Amino acid sequence: MTKAKTKKRTEPGVYKRVDGRPGYEVRIRWTCRGGDEKTSKRHLPTVIYPFDPRAKSGPSCEAAALANANAYAIQQWAAIRFYDKPHAELADGWTLGQLLERLLGEAVTSIEEARARGLPAPQG
Repeated sequence: MTKAKTKKRTEPGVYKRVDGRPGYEVRIRWTCRGGDEKTSKRHLPTVIYPFDPRAKSGPSCEAAALANANAYAIQQWAAIRFYDKPHAELADGWTLGQLLERLLGEAVTSIEEARARGLPAPQG
């Protein structure tokens, strides 16, 4: 007789903290394989979702912390599997303000590099 399949409680990388303040932490680590067959280990910063062990419901209860940790892990693992990058490095992980800051920063550095080489700065 086989065991009945049960829904798995957590995603890979989600762990319950047993020391200090109770909570769930998400630790995502993976290995990238480069074009020259070099492998590099990468990781994301640990994210902690604390909860109040006395809370029965609401945003500070254990179930909400687990759901948030699982949602974050699912989002990050999906981005890593499909794009080989964490979600924060994808275009949809950026806000308009961050995209504009990046664009202006790249424009300023390219103008400075052009001036350093003695080339005329782009007009416009």
